[in-house]
Amino acid sequence: MRELLAKARQLLRRGLAAIDGTVSRVAIQSQRLLIMPLLIAVALAATAWPLLHRDRLAQLAGNKLAKPERSEALLYLGVAAGGLLVLYGLAILVVRLWAHRWRTAAVVATLNRWLSFLLAAPFVVWMLTPKVETKSPRLTLIFALIAALACLPTFMAMVGSKGQEGPLSREDRWGRLREWLRGTGRYLAPLAVLALLVAYAYFFSKLAITNHHGLASRTTDLGYYDNIFYQSIHGRPLDCTFLKTGNHSSAHFDPILVVLSPLYLLYPRAEGILVLQSVWLAIGVLPAYLIGKHHLGSRTAGVILAAVYALYPALHGANMYEFHSLTLLVMPFMWAIYFIEVGHFKRYYLLLPILLLIREDVSLVMCFVGGYAILTRRPGRVRLGWITILVSLIYLVVVKTVFMTSPDILQAGKNSYSFAYYYRDLIPKGESIGGLLTSLFTNPTFLFDLVLREGKLTFAGKLLVPLLFLPLFAKRGRFILIYGAIFLLLATRKAVYEIHFQYTAVAFPAMIMLVPAALRRLRDGGGDRYFGLDTRRLSRALLGSVLVATALCSWKFGAIAKNASFRGGFQRVVRELNEEQAKRYAKISEMVARIEPGASVSTTNQVGPHVSNRKEVYFNRQRKRTHYVFVNEKEIKGKRRTHHQRRIARGELELLDSYKQFKLFRVHADKRNAPVPEGAVKPERTKKKRDKPRSKANRRKLGAAQGGAGQDGGAPQRPKLRGGKLGPKPDDVDIDRALRDELPR
Repeated sequence: MRELLAKARQLLRRGLAAIDGTVSRVAIQSQRLLIMPLLIAVALAATAWPLLHRDRLAQLAGNKLAKPERSEALLYLGVAAGGLLVLYGLAILVVRLWAHRWRTAAVVATLNRWLSFLLAAPFVVWMLTPKVETKSPRLTLIFALIAALACLPTFMAMVGSKGQEGPLSREDRWGRLREWLRGTGRYLAPLAVLALLVAYAYFFSKLAITNHHGLASRTTDLGYYDNIFYQSIHGRPLDCTFLKTGNHSSAHFDPILVVLSPLYLLYPRAEGILVLQSVWLAIGVLPAYLIGKHHLGSRTAGVILAAVYALYPALHGANMYEFHSLTLLVMPFMWAIYFIEVGHFKRYYLLLPILLLIREDVSLVMCFVGGYAILTRRPGRVRLGWITILVSLIYLVVVKTVFMTSPDILQAGKNSYSFAYYYRDLIPKGESIGGLLTSLFTNPTFLFDLVLREGKLTFAGKLLVPLLFLPLFAKRGRFILIYGAIFLLLATRKAVYEIHFQYTAVAFPAMIMLVPAALRRLRDGGGDRYFGLDTRRLSRALLGSVLVATALCSWKFGAIAKNASFRGGFQRVVRELNEEQAKRYAKISEMVARIEPGASVSTTNQVGPHVSNRKEVYFNRQRKRTHYVFVNEKEIKGKRRTHHQRRIARGELELLDSYKQFKLFRVHADKRNAPVPEGAVKPERTKKKRDKPRSKANRRKLGAAQGGAGQDGGAPQRPKLRGGKLGPKPDDVDIDRALRDELPR
């Protein structure tokens, strides 16, 4: 009996073990054969229906489709599933005929990897929803990230198996194709990078000029820099007549503009420096290509990283925000990191002075670059690091104490343009850099609150999602990013933490250059040993996903494709002049042509960049004596408008030409003191100021001054008329006069 029971238990255990194995195999095979194909079918249906019903995208995004439309979407799912079933079945049958055996699981797994990119399609289609990038920027970034990661298995299949480079690499014909591509890549890769450079320079030069002709640029700051270039090439380095001290050193010290000023002679107008900036930034594709090739050992990787740079949204924002010396940091900053990585120390030392000449605060950026070089602990780099820090600090001290109008880091001072208000939440009133540092080290909770605000998290996402957060995994390279994080994320001024301005130039060039270093660390970090991953394939496939993420973010937040989000600074970019804008610019050009080259001009912010290429040009509000006044009269308001009308009325300003609110006047200095005809100047309408809240004591005094008081000893009550309506207010002028008479002086 016992033996029978023992045999029964043994049979039961074997049966249960067999069931366990069967269930396990079914579960694994179901995951391969059912779950992934089903997800792909859902993705296909969720892509096809919206594409064929573009007018219903908004309703789809809010899940507000009618029942017949939802039924139709289910029909699409059935068709997609049936089509995939046929595709998988045919593939299995072809392999059976070719290999003379069934390899169902292997075929399905291979097809799953190759078709995984289709999982990204619904998220891409969702991004077609109008203005979604402004209504839901965070969700747009998340969907771009998901779409890029969904493509990762496909890219891994394209890379091939471990130790090999291409898909289906076991077959000789693919090996021969790879050999041919490797040989031609020696020429194709540099040509592709050169094409990227030329295309970027042409596109953004044209876009910047069109934007300028559409009057989307301003004297602040394009007119400033145009005038600086003009003054510098005529022997007055960094002078700018728009500024209160007459020199740009009251705001920034950027002698790189003096070095570049001979190029201004090629086309001495604002359009010339806009083209210069676009070409300068376009050259950044070269260090991006070289660093990718160096770290990942592939020309293809270099070309992909160069494309990532050209598509990067923050680069477009800096490029299209008129002209700024800080934007010039991008390209040499990338070269500096490349020279450190490959050990070209002599070239780095030659580049360092150029970097420091860009702007005085670049010396702080270079201190962190030097710190990174020290942390690498590689031969020659430690010395390069401490020399960089020493030279940068000495340069900053000399510039601040000798050349600039204020020794303060934030330029606080009487004759300076202070930037302390950029960080006003961290700086108590009346303090500057000392107050900021005190807040940093004594109030860490407020610091986290400041950094983790919603707008800044979205901003950080716009910088990092295109790069799949890879710069944060570059280990020692992260040290370079510390200055950018402090400069951008601690700011109170919103423009500093938006991608539409030049400020991101202190961070994103290093981010892009750190991507290959992060991928190389992944490749060489032993992930295959600890996690069973083919890290060589994964690192190269991730670069493809970076390209997808950058392209999607560029589509919704960059300048190349038209979208609702992108701006050049504070203004929407004018992509093409309509008939009215073309006519307006032609008329403005005619007015500018009537002004003699040596004549002085007073102007306003919008039209200033069109006349800033002369020795004497001023804001109209500066009240300078000039030969001409060229203004947009809508920008002249308040007392300045009254003064302007008086000058016209007494004949001091003679109208030469006009187009709507844009007017050109010749100044007759001999009529400066002529009388103004009575009634010639209309009084300005001013909004009545609302009374300030008054204390109870003041209300009592007010009541006494008016000969009586209302309830609780307050001000006189307004009488009520029939229907409960209030009667007329007491005379505000008399009330204010009574208060002034009664209250102590």
